[in-house]
Amino acid sequence: MKIFSDKFTRAIVLCCAFMLPIAVSAEQQSDEITDDGALILEHADQNENFYSSATGEFISHLRGNVVFRFEDLRISSDEARWQRSAGIVNFSRNVRAEQRGQLLTCERLHFVRDNNLLTATRNVVYQDSARITTIRGHTAEYMTNTKEAVLHGNPLLTRFDSSSDTDTTFLRGRKITYNDSTKIATVIDNVNIRRGELTATGQIGYYFANTNTAQLRVNPIIHYETHKIVGDSVDLVFNDEALESAFVVGNTHGIYREAADTTADTTVTNIWSDRMHMYMFESGKVRSIKAFGNARGNHANAPNDSIGNTMSTDISSDSLHVFMFEENGKIRAIRAYGNAHGRNAEWSPASETDTSITHIWGDSLRISMTDEGRMRLMRAFGNAQSKNFVVGDSARANEVSGQIMTLIFNNNGKIERAVVTGNAKSLYHLEEGEGGGSNNATGDQIIVMFRNGRAQKLQVRGNVKGFYSP
Repeated sequence: MKIFSDKFTRAIVLCCAFMLPIAVSAEQQSDEITDDGALILEHADQNENFYSSATGEFISHLRGNVVFRFEDLRISSDEARWQRSAGIVNFSRNVRAEQRGQLLTCERLHFVRDNNLLTATRNVVYQDSARITTIRGHTAEYMTNTKEAVLHGNPLLTRFDSSSDTDTTFLRGRKITYNDSTKIATVIDNVNIRRGELTATGQIGYYFANTNTAQLRVNPIIHYETHKIVGDSVDLVFNDEALESAFVVGNTHGIYREAADTTADTTVTNIWSDRMHMYMFESGKVRSIKAFGNARGNHANAPNDSIGNTMSTDISSDSLHVFMFEENGKIRAIRAYGNAHGRNAEWSPASETDTSITHIWGDSLRISMTDEGRMRLMRAFGNAQSKNFVVGDSARANEVSGQIMTLIFNNNGKIERAVVTGNAKSLYHLEEGEGGGSNNATGDQIIVMFRNGRAQKLQVRGNVKGFYSP
């Protein structure tokens, strides 16, 4: 290899101007830049030219404020090695590549003019043209013609919220591909998304920067505060503050946990369905969960009192909606639509005779809860039926049916009253003093009063018919 002085090199370059690009100052070159595919050296403080006998070409070693331009791409660095005829440049130290607002920084960059490819290594950072999405990785490839960046080495995508310094979305995976034209990031393998209280994982992820939404595919799992949702696919929608909603499709299972405090027990709600939607309050707390298709739910509290009673409610229907209080996050209401069935049980470890079970069926079912998360009432609409019995005494089950049915529970979760209207029918086993009996009755309205889960008093109103058997 031969080394030529700048003076001798200038003579060679002038003689071969038709073959080789000429290095001039940035001020001289700025008016000549075109999009004709030329690789142009705009500036370098120092230039040493080598002639390689092996390749038969000149190689320039450039130092200090090196600036190249290729069409709308501008690359700067502290040093660069330029293979002129091949159109290859190796940049090093403080490398910056800019194209239409996009910025790629790194310690080393390999550029090949003919295939429009930039290969970056060491401390790679990519920013999109909107400057709200940043990706960091160990290595990266950037295609200048498609404006697509591919980062490797467990890269991290950060999406900054313009209205806050703290609300930020993070995506990580084995490989991230980001297209600045579509503003879509594709994340492959061990995908992890974090935003505030949300952590979501999967094997394939997509992030849409323009709409601030994300998709997870292949074994996706959502963790939000103490809650969890799994399914075949997950779509996440973010607002400027936090997670706004989540949509889960296929074999969905949601777990909603209410932590114990000084006034109420810890409760856990499980929901299964074909499809599930979760919506959030502006504060970031869960507002509602809606399940569609073969929906099933279980709401149970763990004992947190001296009695140790455990409450459990099971619901099945075509669709199931669960609504929460914003203040304490506890469930305030449950709605079931289509072939609804509810089952409420209050389990007492002290005695099975104190354990009562209530079933209720209807075309639709509504459940209201107290502020403490306990059952307050159940209402069934359309072909309503109910059955109530104490464990160990199911043969003496109390039964009632009608068009509309309301079951009211006391503070301990035991049924206190049942009100049935519209073609009401009942079979109740009453306890009176030392005896009791069975009462069959029909009427426009039937009211049954309970004590400790057992029927004590029956009222029938309007078109009353029936008989009592001691």
